[in-house]
Amino acid sequence: NNTQSADYFSLDATSESYGINLQSIYNRHWESTIYYNSSSYEYLQWGFDDSQKQVLKNFQIKLINHPYKYFNKLIYGFHYLNRSGTYYSTQYNINFGLISELFDHINLHVFFDYRIKYLDSKNKSNKDSFFRAKIEYNI
Repeated sequence: NNTQSADYFSLDATSESYGINLQSIYNRHWESTIYYNSSSYEYLQWGFDDSQKQVLKNFQIKLINHPYKYFNKLIYGFHYLNRSGTYYSTQYNINFGLISELFDHINLHVFFDYRIKYLDSKNKSNKDSFFRAKIEYNI
C-alpha cells in the first residue's frame, strides 16, 4: 500500500485554471479582444487548522481603433477581477492608451490606468492611477 510508505506524502494542494481569449478584427479600423479566466486553488495542511481556498475570476475587454490620422492606435480597456474564498477582493480598471508615430522611426506610447479595489465587501482601498509614456526610436 503506497499510503503507508515512508516516502509517500499526501496531496495537500490542488489547483485548476480555465481561460479563453477571443480576438476579433471587424475592419481595418476596429478590433477587440475579450479575455476570461477562472482559476481556483486549495491548500490544506493535514493535522493543522491552516487551510486556504481561493477562487479568482478575471475578465478583460479591449477595443482598439486604427484611426485615419495622427495616431496608429487608440486603445480602450476595462478589466474586472474578483477573488473570493479565504481572502476577498474586487478590482475594476479602466484604461486608455495611444500609439503614435511622431516622426519617421520615432513612436510615442502613452497609457493611463485608473483602478478601484475593494478589500472586502465594505472597505474600499485607495484609488490608483498609473501613467506610462515611452518614446521609441526604430532603426
